[in-house]
Formats: sequence, structure tokens, C-alpha cells
Amino acid sequence: MKDRRFVVGNGPTVADISMIGYLIFPSEETGYNFTQSHPAIQAWLGGVTALPGWKPPYELLPGQRLRLYPNT
Repeated sequence: MKDRRFVVGNGPTVADISMIGYLIFPSEETGYNFTQSHPAIQAWLGGVTALPGWKPPYELLPGQRLRLYPNT
């Protein structure tokens, strides 16, 4: 990911949408900090979240956030 803006090609695809479902959530919810262990992911997340019409998951999903890993 460090040499590309999107997973496949020059624009967003279903691959980006699929991956963001795993990588967009904060470490206190997942128990793993992908952006720390894989710095290129942060730039990719920035590109995907800057797309027109992007909405963060908690703007789209009702309910409270889960705290699976409260000590992270």
C-alpha cells in the first residue's frame, strides 16, 4: 500500500470498501493498531475517507460502540 493510493488501480474498488471494514475501527475496539504496525495504511485510509460521500461507520450504524478491548 505504500506505493499506491488504492488497493487496485487508480480509483476505489470493492477491494477498498471490503478492506476498510476491517481497518477503519479504532484500536480500542479491535485490539490491534494497524496504522502503527503498517504506516502506509494511514495514508490509504485518508484517501478512502476523503472520497465524496464517505461517511464513518458510526454515522451510518445506530447504537452504542462496543468496547471489546477497554485497556488498549
